[in-house]
Amino acid sequence: MPRFASPSLALACLLLAASPARADTLVEDFSASFPAWQSGWLGTHSDARNYCETNWCWVGSDWAMGPTVQGEPGTSGMWLGNTTNNPFTPDQVTFDPAFGGALTSLRIDVASYVDSTLQAWDAHGQLIFSQTLAVHDYHDNPPTAYQSFEILSSTGISSFALSGMTMGNVMIDYLVAVTAVPEPAGAAMLLAGLGLLALGRGRRPLPVSRLPASWKRIG
Repeated sequence: MPRFASPSLALACLLLAASPARADTLVEDFSASFPAWQSGWLGTHSDARNYCETNWCWVGSDWAMGPTVQGEPGTSGMWLGNTTNNPFTPDQVTFDPAFGGALTSLRIDVASYVDSTLQAWDAHGQLIFSQTLAVHDYHDNPPTAYQSFEILSSTGISSFALSGMTMGNVMIDYLVAVTAVPEPAGAAMLLAGLGLLALGRGRRPLPVSRLPASWKRIG
């Protein structure tokens, strides 16, 4: 077993190991009127884009474009765009580092109208998920069926991407993110343990060899 230099260090290590974390579950189903999703967890913690915000989408009997446009009436989900607005680049959604590093699970519904592969990477840039998508017929618009995927990771989820010419040709829906968040009480206990450690180190007595000559015992 490891030996600790002081009881305070042992206490701090035990508190660190025992610090509990709660699982926060966040859902984005795009059910609120657009652009409400932008103020939700997906909009604030990623660079996801609504294709119809900057590109023309067919709505009912005419074309429309803007942040309030979701697509065909009855559409569930969002037509996915990308930050480059380039149809020849993959649709990639990147999470901010703090949020992505805490992600342990990401569920996502996808409907693709072109050949594409859904991939995801962890916080270290390692590929952790890859799945070829089924291709929908364009008459199925909005899609009547989505494919559901769940991405699991113990090292965070930094981003996911859809290969091919997917901009404006892929819809996403019902995203469920699970993040591991340290409990405030556990964090406070850990800080208290570290404080004891610092206090213990500060009060460590000086060895006799380092005491002033006038303090040393004579005889």
